[in-house]
Amino acid sequence: MERSFEKTIKNQVEQEGDEKVSMKEVPNWHFETGTPLWELGKKVEEISIMHESIKIGLPPEVEELKKNLDKYVSPTFFNGPFVNTEDIDFSGNSIKIGTKETDLFSYVAADYFYRDKQSENPIRPLAVQATLFSPGGDKIILERRSKDLTDMPGKLTVFGGALKPGEIDFKKAIGERLNKKWGVEIKEENIIPTGICRENINNIYCSLFMAELTSEQYEERKKWARELMRAKKKMFYEVATDKSSQSIEKILLGKRDISQWDPSGYYNILYALVARGLRTPEEVKELLKKAKKKAKEKDKEKPFEYKYPMENYL
Repeated sequence: MERSFEKTIKNQVEQEGDEKVSMKEVPNWHFETGTPLWELGKKVEEISIMHESIKIGLPPEVEELKKNLDKYVSPTFFNGPFVNTEDIDFSGNSIKIGTKETDLFSYVAADYFYRDKQSENPIRPLAVQATLFSPGGDKIILERRSKDLTDMPGKLTVFGGALKPGEIDFKKAIGERLNKKWGVEIKEENIIPTGICRENINNIYCSLFMAELTSEQYEERKKWARELMRAKKKMFYEVATDKSSQSIEKILLGKRDISQWDPSGYYNILYALVARGLRTPEEVKELLKKAKKKAKEKDKEKPFEYKYPMENYL
């Protein structure tokens, strides 16, 4: 039976005074690539990190697997540090996240080792990601990830990245990534938190935001984006958000359906649509229900498939 959006969230949260997200209940990603963890449409007033400078250990089997990666070190593939998600607490309209430390190679090795049992995986990178709107919220800007990337190659997504130790200011972190990936400086007061989700395939937790370009930024960046696309260095898309065109529904249910997306980016857009007042929670829940149904109809055995990065180095 199809689980509702509300039941999915409720099943991921343990009641202990405040609400505490369960780290040990990760659905089978073949049937659910990502899971929303925050109530759709509920305002996020504060999101914060409590960090400990302690590195997460790995079982001997994963440490041995990790050694395979040493000979593949390159300028774009090296054992850089990541923040690791330890616990998530919801208190009213606040999200509090406890973190420790891990690294890229631990993530790649553990991700593959626990591929069919992510609920046992101690490596849970924490990322930030933002849905970027054109002025007035008329369009959403998307990016197709490069096919050369280690993780989620060729998938559609929005803008963001994994947090590194020392990054405890969420708005500053997502602002820096928007600047790096889209070349714009957005004031922190214009970066709005919308929720949090988990990418079940890779056991990544992602804090979700939305931001809006000014008219000047939008026109200048459109020229920049065209140049990159002509040079075949990047691929961007704009999707109209108005209800009459149904463009959002078409792209999320059409040939670029849920299986063609980075899961965090998919849920980020859903949260942003509601937070921006462009769709009601009920409309988004119905859209998500249709998307999951369509994926199952395409392949009833395993609607989602994924090649883990570690497979490239074994």
